[in-house]
Amino acid sequence: MKYEEALSLIHERSRFGNKLTLTRIRELLHLLGDPQEDLAVVHIGGTNGKGSVSKFVYGALLAQGYRVGLYTSPYVSDFRERIECCGEWIGRDELAEIADAVFGAVSVMESTGSDAPTEFEVITAMAFLYYKKNNCDFVVVEVGLGGRGDATNVLSSPLASVITSISLDHTDYLGDTLEEIAAEKAGIIKPGRPVICRVADEAARAVIREKALACGSAFYDVEQETSPAQVQESTLEGSLFSLCVRGQLYGNIRIKLAGAFQIENAATALCTLEVLRRDCGVELGEQAIRKGLAEAVHAGRMETLCRDPLIIIDGAHNADGMEAFCRSIRPLIRGRKTLLTLGILKDKEIARMLQSALALDVDLALSEPDNPRKAAAQDLYAVLRSLGGDAVLPGDAQQALAYAMERRETYDCLLFAGSLYFISSIREQHRCGEEKG
Repeated sequence: MKYEEALSLIHERSRFGNKLTLTRIRELLHLLGDPQEDLAVVHIGGTNGKGSVSKFVYGALLAQGYRVGLYTSPYVSDFRERIECCGEWIGRDELAEIADAVFGAVSVMESTGSDAPTEFEVITAMAFLYYKKNNCDFVVVEVGLGGRGDATNVLSSPLASVITSISLDHTDYLGDTLEEIAAEKAGIIKPGRPVICRVADEAARAVIREKALACGSAFYDVEQETSPAQVQESTLEGSLFSLCVRGQLYGNIRIKLAGAFQIENAATALCTLEVLRRDCGVELGEQAIRKGLAEAVHAGRMETLCRDPLIIIDGAHNADGMEAFCRSIRPLIRGRKTLLTLGILKDKEIARMLQSALALDVDLALSEPDNPRKAAAQDLYAVLRSLGGDAVLPGDAQQALAYAMERRETYDCLLFAGSLYFISSIREQHRCGEEKG
């Protein structure tokens, strides 16, 4: 099987099954020898922040010298980003070889009348098989959607389970209240395995704590286990801060990931690493932890694409994410004439997202992601007008970037935010423009 053929077969699969269930992924992995049972996994879920926390934890384990895998979603520029090992994406030939094995098992399932695995289930099986083949000491696994019925939750006994945040998102699948969503996210908690939680809402946090108690799992509330961060510096190049984690002082921690919310994510990662070190017997030195946090990068999250003009993209894909982005970017663009272009999916809290954008008091443009679930720019405009705002509608992502670039003499800063599908398109269009000169 060739790489292109493997990608085609993967993307032909249904994105979602009839319901969130572990039945299909269990059968698929069993046919492959249950590779996930031989992996030492840190399982990380949550509405926002789970990708960045995963990057921080992965970086620290790598810096200690371990062989470490990282499984994330979605990708920003290359599908292979999703399956990483020891700092390298899975190779094209390796992906094709692993896909061949997985689709062989899929054929067996389909020939016996079993439900066909989804796209995400196939990719998850590929990742677990790849990490087993590469003899990983540890694997950091980011939950895809929710927790309880997510394909990654086939893991029977992870080293630790982390829940980074809870907010209203994917309500069609996870429930209409924070407590219902928390119950879904808490599905990744396993008997006797420690739980690290940074959930602001008290009722949602209580749901997770009760699940941990029922499972006999130690519960670590990040807000209780860490002191407030003392921020010495916060710029587009990242942040410098100090805090105590479970009584351990971490002074002058530096991270490249920009934004105040990344300091919160770093605190969650530090708490997780301390739990791994103290409760799980993982050898981790402070130098490795510092190095891992300092070198972590996360494409599409407060990412600076260009300095002249200043172009920043952020995957603020839901209401809480947009609020965090706007709160973080405000002091960094103070005094700059700014254009913010948004591309959002229609199943989000659109009014809240637009309200956050309006509060930035910058010029607005409304575009659309290249996705069937996109919110039409005209629909966004109608909501924005009802909130007392105004915007231009330049067209799709390519047209939106062109519109902004044509006005780079007018604006000091060009921001693009919203769906990861949207900012991925902006990132790719900008890269292609740079290559053309």
